[in-house]
Amino acid sequence: MSEPTAASAARSLADAEFAAARVRLGSVRYLVWLVGLAASTPVFFTAVGAASDDEGIVASAIAFVIVVLGLTFALLPGRTVATRGFSTRFGLAVGVWGALFGLALGLGLTFVPGASVWLWMLAGLVTAVPLVVGAAAEARA
Repeated sequence: MSEPTAASAARSLADAEFAAARVRLGSVRYLVWLVGLAASTPVFFTAVGAASDDEGIVASAIAFVIVVLGLTFALLPGRTVATRGFSTRFGLAVGVWGALFGLALGLGLTFVPGASVWLWMLAGLVTAVPLVVGAAAEARA
């Protein structure tokens, strides 16, 4: 194998830098999705806590689903590249969020349906933590 010339080495380095930049740029959409979901989760929980009847809870749930679908359709299709270890970080963040979401919502609606809005806000904030941690991990990757 022959030695690379200075020009071919520079071109290879430029190609590698371009590829790394593309991977970082491709990961931004996932980071924004995680942050968007993290921001909307406490809002949803607060709305559920502030709802005075079942219709209010259903309306809050419908609004939350619309936000999640909007984030998903706007940011997740067309994925081309992701950073190494992305699947593990993303899956863990969303999986833990889902478990906390179901637990907080299920326990809250079943055992403390008339709880203070502050309790619901706190539940929403705690539920959003895995998404924030996942977004921070993706930003560092």
